[in-house]
Amino acid sequence: MKKNVCLSFFIFLVCFFAVFTFVSAESESLTVADAEKYEITIGNYDSKIIVPEIKGLADSKEQDQLNASFSNHAAELVQNFISEAKSIRQQFPEDGPHFELQYQYEVLYDNEDNMVFRVFEFTVAGSSNYMAQYFTVDKRAHKLLSLSDITGGKADAMEKIRAYIEESMREYNKNNDMKYWVDDGPEGGDYKESLDKVFASIEEKRQYYLNEEGQLVITFNKYDVAPGAMGSPEFIIPNEILGNN
Repeated sequence: MKKNVCLSFFIFLVCFFAVFTFVSAESESLTVADAEKYEITIGNYDSKIIVPEIKGLADSKEQDQLNASFSNHAAELVQNFISEAKSIRQQFPEDGPHFELQYQYEVLYDNEDNMVFRVFEFTVAGSSNYMAQYFTVDKRAHKLLSLSDITGGKADAMEKIRAYIEESMREYNKNNDMKYWVDDGPEGGDYKESLDKVFASIEEKRQYYLNEEGQLVITFNKYDVAPGAMGSPEFIIPNEILGNN
């Protein structure tokens, strides 16, 4: 009898702590906040770097890896910025060339279902360049969504997405002087091989997110698929394209 009581109490404790751990993990709020800040000026070189840190993901290992990637990339940017700025300062002690670097993040929206933020890198040196990564977090599951999660893991999802985007590009090209590089490249050549690489890297480069209407948005960095003057194009993929009516 005594053994049974002890066993029952032990099972109760195991269950209690399991539930407590689960509830604690689920109740931790999802946040993105400043982890590190750098503002550095050397001559005519200016930089502003704000490193994000996400908290509250159910997968703590993934969370740590993501935060480490932000921090490591920022550290590399700072190191390269200082090295180049000092070198330029030595060459042009009085009035050297201008350069601006920004590495920051922005929360696009945060509602009861999802939180979406982007981390972007912006540089200006005569011309400008812009690159961004997007992160969609399911707030109910505390999970960072992959492209496969959003498309339902359908094998032909990327093929359908690409077909829709390329058709949208061709329609745009019919009525505009500036053209997407969908059939012809920037210098008139076949651009298919370059497009293949761009579309193949969408998942890895995190160039996708869910908008507030629950639609998949595919993004491209400046110069990926069009002249720089066209900026960073985005394409909203209708739900029916993926069979998500």
